[in-house]
Amino acid sequence: MDSKKESTSNIFRILRTCMGLSLNEMSKRCGVSAIYLSELELGKKTKPSEEVIEKIANACGLKTDTILFFIEQQKGDALDYQRCLLDSLEVLASKMKSAKTNM
Repeated sequence: MDSKKESTSNIFRILRTCMGLSLNEMSKRCGVSAIYLSELELGKKTKPSEEVIEKIANACGLKTDTILFFIEQQKGDALDYQRCLLDSLEVLASKMKSAKTNM
């Protein structure tokens, strides 16, 4: 898998796993099939529709623009910048998980 595909797919995997959700749980939460989510995470699907991104964002308590920003950044070739963004996304997702467990 090339680094661009891998980085984009990591966005969805990081969000889901940091929230402590299985694919089935995320699927139920966002209304997107577990199979499609898995394909996104594996990089088999690389261009999710804005509707799918919106559903995932809503399920994670994020604005659609936040996820779109991270996806857009993956199109560049600056791998260090991508890693920095993914690290930031991991921190954000961890905070979301903490908020979820404190509810």
